[in-house]
Parts: sequence; C-alpha cells; structure tokens
Amino acid sequence: MRRLLSEALVLYPAAALVAVLVMAGVFAAGWAAALVDRGAIVDRLSTAADAGVFARTIDQPFGGDRPIPLFSGNDCRVLASLILPYPDAAAEAVTNLMPVEVPLKSPPPDNGIPRPPCLRLMEILDTADRGTVETYAYHRYILGQRTVARVLATVVSPQTLGWLTLGGAVALLLAIPAVAAWRLLRGAASRRDLAFTGLAAALLLFYGLPVYGRYFTFGLPDMVIAGMLVAGYLVPLGRVGQGGFLVAVAVFGVLTAVFEFLTGGIPLGLALLLALIALGEAPDAGTVLRRAVHAVAVFCIAVVTALAVKVLVVVAVFGTHELAVLFAALDVRMSDRFLYSLSRWDVMRAEAAGFDLTTVERGWVQPVLFMGFRLLDESFRIAFGSPVLGQAVIVGGAAAAPLLIVATLWRGGMAVRAEAVVLGASLLVPIVWYLAFLNHTILHAVWMVRPLVWFPALALVLAIRLPPSRRAG
Repeated sequence: MRRLLSEALVLYPAAALVAVLVMAGVFAAGWAAALVDRGAIVDRLSTAADAGVFARTIDQPFGGDRPIPLFSGNDCRVLASLILPYPDAAAEAVTNLMPVEVPLKSPPPDNGIPRPPCLRLMEILDTADRGTVETYAYHRYILGQRTVARVLATVVSPQTLGWLTLGGAVALLLAIPAVAAWRLLRGAASRRDLAFTGLAAALLLFYGLPVYGRYFTFGLPDMVIAGMLVAGYLVPLGRVGQGGFLVAVAVFGVLTAVFEFLTGGIPLGLALLLALIALGEAPDAGTVLRRAVHAVAVFCIAVVTALAVKVLVVVAVFGTHELAVLFAALDVRMSDRFLYSLSRWDVMRAEAAGFDLTTVERGWVQPVLFMGFRLLDESFRIAFGSPVLGQAVIVGGAAAAPLLIVATLWRGGMAVRAEAVVLGASLLVPIVWYLAFLNHTILHAVWMVRPLVWFPALALVLAIRLPPSRRAG
C-alpha cells in the first residue's frame, strides 16, 4: 500500500500535466485547421449532396428490418459546423457552432433517409448567406472530429472521409494477427499473441465497424481504441517503465476525451486498458494490481482534465453561464426520464415486446430492464444485420465471461488470479457506465450497444488464457 501511494503522488499530478500539454496541442491544431480554405469543403459537400450521397444506405450481409443510413446524424451535424461562419480562427479553435435544427422545408421520407440533420446540412449548403443560419454553441464536447474533418474534407469527399476512418481502424486491428502470425512462423508465438488476436477479431467482427466505422465521428475514436490495442500488444504495459506507462495511459485518456461524443469511447477505452494491464506481462501479482489501479486513475484524470481544460477555456471566452448549460445537459444524460424522447418506432417495438410504457420509468428495476431490451434490440447493428446473432453474441459473452473468471481464479496461481481480478474489473466498466448514464443509454442504444462487444471479447481472452485444471496438472 505504501508503494502504491508513493507512486500515486508522482503519477497522478504528472497525468494532469500531460493532459494539459496535450490539450494545448489540440487547441493549436484546431486554430491551424481553422485557417484552411472553407470554400473547398463547401464544394465537396455540395457535390455529394447533388449526387444523392446523403440519402444512401448501408447494406448488411444479413439484411435487417431497419435501413441504416450511410451518414449518421452526428456526421452531418459536424459537417454543417465546418461551413458555418465563425468570428475568427481562435474562436473556431475553442468552440463548435451547430445549426439549429428548425422544421425542415422538405419533410424526410418515411424511412427517415436522409436523416434530418443531413437534410438540414443540405439546406444550409443551398443558403446564399450562411451568416443568416441560426446557430448555437456546442461547447460540451471537445469534438476533435471537427478539427480532423476541417482539414481532410478540403481534399476528399465526405464518403471518402468515412472510408479513411474505417480503413484506418481495420488496418490497425489487422496488424495484430499479422504480427502474431509472423511470430508463429518464427516459433516465438505465445498464448498472449493468441489472446490479442482474439481481442482484435472480436472488434473486427462484433463492434459494428462495417457500419459505424464509416461514420467518421465514430471511426476516429475507433482508431484511438485500435491504436491503443496495438500499442499495448507491441509494448506490454506491465514491463514498460513508469514514465512510459504514464505517458501512454495519459495520452490515451486525452485522445479518448478529444474524440468522445458520448458514443461509448470512455467505457470501452477503460475496459480495454484494464485488459492491457492484465496481459501486460507484469513480473508479479503486486505489479499487476498496482498498475491496474494507476491505469484507472491516470486514465480518468486525463479524461477529466482534458474536458475541464475545454470547459475552462469556454468559460474564459464565453462566460460562466456556459457552466449551467453544461450541467443541465449532463443531468439529462443521467436522469431517468426517457419516454418523451423515444421515437414512434422505438415505442412500437417496446409495446410489441410487452413493456407497459405507462410504468416503465418507475423505480429502478423497470428502467434497467428496459435498457437491456433497448440494447439487445439494436444488437443487429453489430452483427452484420442479424438480431439473433447479435443477441447470442452479447448474452453468450455476458454469461461466459464471469464463469471463466471464476474458473481462472480457482485454477490459477497468484499472478494468474491477479490478472483475472483485473479482467473481472474490466467486465464491470460498461455495466457501471450504463447504469450511471441510464437515460443516455436508453435513448441512444443505437450506438451504445457497441461497448457490449467487450463481453464476447473478454470471454474469448479468458478462454484462451484459462489455466489447465488442477486435476489435469
């Protein structure tokens, strides 16, 4: 315990310092990106709109009874923010202007394609004086996606932007089995290589990359997740020195916050980080547990510091009243009122499943059950369009992982048990997040279903790492 505390006194303040320095670079990048020609972005978006790109859908191998748009609402909101006029480059670097989504002149088709935010983007493109567009400041996210898109959208089409993020995430994940195969050919492969290959395979298969990876607002945080997985594979976090450990975890936390759009990046990132500690080849059980505690603390400090820096800059520029807006938005995400925001389609499916929507908001058991239904109902999106496969993968993983953790604790020695404890903690991360942000999870199950990939991914790792039974030994 004394060693843990002495390390904490060094690591935790240093984590905050690293976060502040990285955020300074993020703001500098935003300022530089704001100097890029906006006209080229308008031209490329107009070309895409004229070609009907924003009305296209994504075909999944197993179909599905709900059309999936090629562009998410978040994508179109961010793209619209790129072409709105800002006072100057400095203002554009620290805030996000979003168009007020007023009633559309042309109602969307019955299937909702293109999404209303995309139709709003198309209307703005046709507006002669964009300075007349009603906007609001969207301060509560850092939205690094806008900085990246501000540069890339000048040279590539919006659909190519999505392909780039999808390709980047897939390439990073494929690097792991490629390295593992190379090590196997050299006779140097281990069960650790197989475990990381399993993690990469789970993300490739059941993280909905063919859909969400093509949304650049999702694809960029996916690349952060995939990049950290590759880094933790090539440089085990249990063997790296304290300085390298600090920088790796803190930078990962800041980048997670920079691209967080409350789409699941923080819980999945933290769960992944704990797995990287467990698989980090630490020399003993004590090191595994200390590194796990420090990883959680450093990651959270980095995330909170990054967001706090953004808030402090906004308050300094726009005034303290923005704090009230921020906390009001956070309260909405965490409250238990959600029915008023459900779509007609969501209500119909809930009623068909037998939910009494007049009582579903009461207490805490019913909302949690309803959240589970909403997540499983959207599981087809992470399983190539098959709801049966999606639900089987999630439920199977959720059932198998705890059993495998118990089996590992029963069979393993001290070091293996420490790894199992850390992996078990990673299993709790998405669950705690869902319960903390209950309202948000229910309303946005369409993308909050993605972190559930951690259940089958963890079950696969545990099965690969399961020690032989004592009787067999």
